[in-house]
Amino acid sequence: MITLLEQFLAKEEWRKFQIIGLLERSPFFSVSKQEMMDHLEVSSYVLKGVVEALIYDLKRYQLDQAILIIDEDPLIHLKISGEASSGSLLENYVKDSLNFHLLCSAYLQKYNSVNDFSVKELISYPIAYKEYKRLNRFLKENGLQITRKFQLVGENEQNLRLFITELFSRIFKDELSLYNDIDTYLVNQQIAVVPLESFTRYQRNDLIHYNYVTDIRIRQEHYLDETSLPLLNEEIQDQLCFPYFFLRLPASFAAVEKQALVNYYLTRSASLIDQVSVWDETAKDYSQQLIAALIQDFPAVATDHEKIADFNLHLDFLHLQLKELSLGYESLQSAIDISYFQQNYPEILAFCRQYLKSVESSDLYDKKKFVFFNYLLLIVTIFPKEALLHTVKIYTDFYYGELYNQFIEGNLIFFQSAGAVTTNRMEEADILLTDNRALGESSACDYVVWLSPPRPLDWANLGQKIVQQRSKKYLSADEKRD
Repeated sequence: MITLLEQFLAKEEWRKFQIIGLLERSPFFSVSKQEMMDHLEVSSYVLKGVVEALIYDLKRYQLDQAILIIDEDPLIHLKISGEASSGSLLENYVKDSLNFHLLCSAYLQKYNSVNDFSVKELISYPIAYKEYKRLNRFLKENGLQITRKFQLVGENEQNLRLFITELFSRIFKDELSLYNDIDTYLVNQQIAVVPLESFTRYQRNDLIHYNYVTDIRIRQEHYLDETSLPLLNEEIQDQLCFPYFFLRLPASFAAVEKQALVNYYLTRSASLIDQVSVWDETAKDYSQQLIAALIQDFPAVATDHEKIADFNLHLDFLHLQLKELSLGYESLQSAIDISYFQQNYPEILAFCRQYLKSVESSDLYDKKKFVFFNYLLLIVTIFPKEALLHTVKIYTDFYYGELYNQFIEGNLIFFQSAGAVTTNRMEEADILLTDNRALGESSACDYVVWLSPPRPLDWANLGQKIVQQRSKKYLSADEKRD
């Protein structure tokens, strides 16, 4: 699936990005040239040129120390330092792309037409017009359009602001040079009155860009006439809204604009849950439906009333956040690799998939990636593993005696997140952890032999064995249900 960010790229940049992505996903960060040619549908001659251009781009964007491409027949290799990823390259490509430049110019209303843009930016008109048409095709899918007067418009003003905020926050981060040509006094005063201490860097960037986006739309006399949520807290409205920022507005729109700003702020971080005093009834209904389904599939969670209440509150908040996402949010997100969850939480993963399928006709399904991943994380985070997972019990027995056994057991806490627990009864163990193969072979359960002290490979072997045991239990329970 091609994400929205990839749609901004020209064909050459898309190919270069695909090379990095393919190498990142390969098991040993190496891919044969033939596989690469098949994937990109290019000849060996074209591939050679694309790889050379990619290496040049990494240097140009100062990413070559973090991402190193090695062309070595018959393979292409990738070495990474952990300081950048394919996402870093993608964001640079988008920022430099003609399509993104067109969008920013239309949003800022810098030009009167595509022709005006092409003349002043020294770009061939046929090329500019072709890209303008292509840009409008995927903007239309997200409820937006660039008009013939070269202005960005939308079917819904709130959706437009949210989309531009999500896009600019992703591409520019804390860089605000895009707004240098406007008077920023009022928006900076508005940002200054908003408390950001509890926000992460990502959340701060979101809010700052949202304020700039709002400021520019107000200057262009594009006002909100409604919001997707009721005012979540009327008491803090005066505290969060700088009066002079809203004095420019016609009185009939000022209240809605303030409401939108307050709601956007309150839905940025779960640390602000306690400040939400008004809840959306639809959001609450969604929460109750999920809780009922979860209890039906995992009856053990129903006994922990405190956890259920906490889960319910966070679900309500999650469903508020859902309404403060644009129509394009899904397509802006990168694909999420769920293999970790498939290995460690197959029961919960299956539940979330089945539940989402059951609500295909609801608004939840419009943003299914966000809903699916956050449902999964909330369930895993809030409820104890014993209530959700088929736990794997580990019995520890080493030659060095009880103190060494206790030392090892203390370090096995890492595997609790994967549903592994220790036991002092050998007869109920699923895995025997020992340094003696003969002891393992004579036991009734599975076993793992470690060196003392264990090597990184030993820890990996135990992790793999836990996954295997969990998978067996899950499949066995699934067969019984059938």
